[in-house]
Amino acid sequence: MSSLLLEGNLRASEKRSEVRTLARVRTLTALETLDPSRKTAVVQFLVEDGLVQRVEGRDPIIGRDPIIGLSGADLRGVDLRGADLSNADLSNADLRGANLRGAAGITNEELEQQAYSLEGATMPNGQTYEDWLKSKD
Repeated sequence: MSSLLLEGNLRASEKRSEVRTLARVRTLTALETLDPSRKTAVVQFLVEDGLVQRVEGRDPIIGRDPIIGLSGADLRGVDLRGADLSNADLSNADLRGANLRGAAGITNEELEQQAYSLEGATMPNGQTYEDWLKSKD
């Protein structure tokens, strides 16, 4: 990923460019093969580096859509406690067993609408997905 950021100019790349496609494919492939703690490290890197959120602003680099989309990502067991997930697209992401306690920028309702699965996940409000479902009714 570092070579795509530095040599491929990933941050300044255009939507649907080859470098963005390559970054997404490499990310999704890695997430499928890694254990939860390594998945967490990958996702934390992407979040901290601002690659998976929409960034607001006037500058061409700031004020852009996410560079790497996480839709359809295998995020089973990942620890996203306190992560800023504002505008990170998690549609069809597998979040089974994920820890989203304190995650910012996304609600329980948005997660339920977007995710492929939340079975056994800890929701941003600290409840398990199953307990949150019960409390909704």
